[in-house]
Amino acid sequence: MRTRKQEARIRNRIAANLHDELGSLLLRIQLQTETLLMQPREDEVSLERLLHTTRSACSALRDVAWGLDAEADTMNALEDRMRDMLDQLALSTSLHIRFAVEGMEDVAMLPARLRQELYLVFKEATTNAVRHAQSPVYPAVRLYRQKNSVVLEVQDDGRAMPLAAQAGMGLRNMRRRALAVGGTLDAAPRADGPGFRVRFCAPLHTPAPLKWPFRG
Repeated sequence: MRTRKQEARIRNRIAANLHDELGSLLLRIQLQTETLLMQPREDEVSLERLLHTTRSACSALRDVAWGLDAEADTMNALEDRMRDMLDQLALSTSLHIRFAVEGMEDVAMLPARLRQELYLVFKEATTNAVRHAQSPVYPAVRLYRQKNSVVLEVQDDGRAMPLAAQAGMGLRNMRRRALAVGGTLDAAPRADGPGFRVRFCAPLHTPAPLKWPFRG
C-alpha cells in the first residue's frame, strides 16, 4: 500500500511532466498562431478560433498540473490560484470581480481532493457568472470558514436565467464535485436582489480518497 510520501512523489512527477512536456508544446502552438494572426490573411476567423482553443488547452493543462501538484495542498496556493484566474477574467471582460477570504487564517493545509474540487467549482461558477448573466454583472466571490466546513459563494447581480435554462452550464458537474468531498452545492437566483448565486459547502478536515485518473 502506498504511503502518503510515495503518493506525493508520484503526483509531483506527473505534474512536472505535464508542465514541462505538453505545456511547452502547447505554448509553441499558441506563439505560432499569434505570429500568423499578425500577417495579412483571408482566413483570420479560423486562426482566431485556433488561438482561442489553444489558449483554453493551455489553461486546462495548467489546471490539471496544479491539481496534481502535492506541494499545492495549501490554503495559500488555492487562494493564489483563484486570484490569478480572477485577474485573467478581469482583463478579458473589463469587469471588477470582488474576492474575499474570511476566517481561513488558521487553515494551512487542505486535503488534495477538496482543493481540486473546490477550485474547479470556483472556476465553473465564476466563468458562468461572467458568461451567462443577461445584463452587466459585478461578480463577487467569497471563501470563508463555517465551523468545520469551507464555504465558497459565487454570485452576480445580472438578470438570472431560469433554472431550466441552466442545465447545460455545468451545474450537474459542480454538484457531483461537491458530493465527491462529502459536501453540498446550491445554485439558484438570489433572494436578496437580481442575479444568481452558487454556494459550495464541504467538510474542511475530512479528506476524500483520490480517484485516478484525475479529471480536470
